[in-house]
Amino acid sequence: MNWRKIVLPFSLFAGGFVYADSVPVHLLGSTYESALSANPGYSEFRVIYQNYRNSDHLGIGGDTYLRMPPSLRSVEIGLCTGYEYVSNGDSDQGLTDIDVVVRYAMGDDDDNLISGLLISLPTGMEAAGYGGTDIELFGAARYGLYRVSMEGFIAARLNGNLELGETTQVDPRTGEERKVTINRDGKPSGRIGAGLLLSLSQSTTFMGHISAETARWDGFESDIHVTTGIDYRLSSTVGFRSGIGIGLSDDAPDFEMSAGLSLDWGRPPDNEKSIHDLPHEDTSPAEEEKRTII
Repeated sequence: MNWRKIVLPFSLFAGGFVYADSVPVHLLGSTYESALSANPGYSEFRVIYQNYRNSDHLGIGGDTYLRMPPSLRSVEIGLCTGYEYVSNGDSDQGLTDIDVVVRYAMGDDDDNLISGLLISLPTGMEAAGYGGTDIELFGAARYGLYRVSMEGFIAARLNGNLELGETTQVDPRTGEERKVTINRDGKPSGRIGAGLLLSLSQSTTFMGHISAETARWDGFESDIHVTTGIDYRLSSTVGFRSGIGIGLSDDAPDFEMSAGLSLDWGRPPDNEKSIHDLPHEDTSPAEEEKRTII
C-alpha cells in the first residue's frame, strides 16, 4: 500500500470560520490531490505510521510543487517520493516509487479547479507494494461558501502489475520446498473524495476527510478510510501538520498517524500580495501607443 495514501482526501467533516486574511491550507495527504493552487510553490514533508492487518509501515517522505513562469503560469510541476520501513514477520526497507505530476490550475484561492496527470515511476521496493508503473488522470475542485471551504476529488488510474517478492511453498506430494514469486495483475481503479476545512483561528485549521478507491490489483479489495488532522501555522510560510485516521475496509490501514511540516514557497507576509496575485500589465502595442499619447 502506498505511504502517501495515508491521508487521502475526502474531507467530510468541517465547516466554520475561515478568516479572510488567513493563509490558504491544503488538505492533509497527497498535495497533488488538493484543489488549492501551489502558487508560487509548495512543499510538504511527513513522517507516517500505518498499521495493517498483517504488517506495520513507517515512512518518511514528501512532495514539492512549483508554478511555471508567467507564460505557463497555470501549470504546476511536482515530484513525490519517500523511504519506507515495513515489518510483516520479516523486515524490509527501501525507497517508494517516484510520482511525477503535472497539474493545471484555474481559479483563485477561494474557488479552485485542478486537473492533471500523474505517472508513477517503478523505483520502489516490491515488498511494500511498489515497483509498478501507474498512470492517473485526476481532477479536484475547491469552493469557498461564506465561512466554509469545501473540496472534492475524482481520479481514474491504470495500475501496473504488483510483484510482492518471493515466498517458500512446500509441495504436498513430494514435501520439497520451492521458491514462488507472488504476482498480482494490475487493473483500472477509480477514486473519489470530498470534504471541508474548519478554521479555528487565523493560525489553526481543522481538517477531516474520507476517500474511497476501488481495488487496484487482482485479489485486493477497495480502500476506504477516514482521516482528521490539524494545520498550525508557525508563520505565514511554514506550517505544522498532524493527523490520525482509521480504515473502513479490509485493505485500508486499520490505524494511521502522521506529522510533518509544510512550506509555502515565496508566499509574502500576512496582508501582503505576491507578484502572482497582482493583475498582469498590458504591454500590447495598442496599450503602449495609448501611453505615449497620454
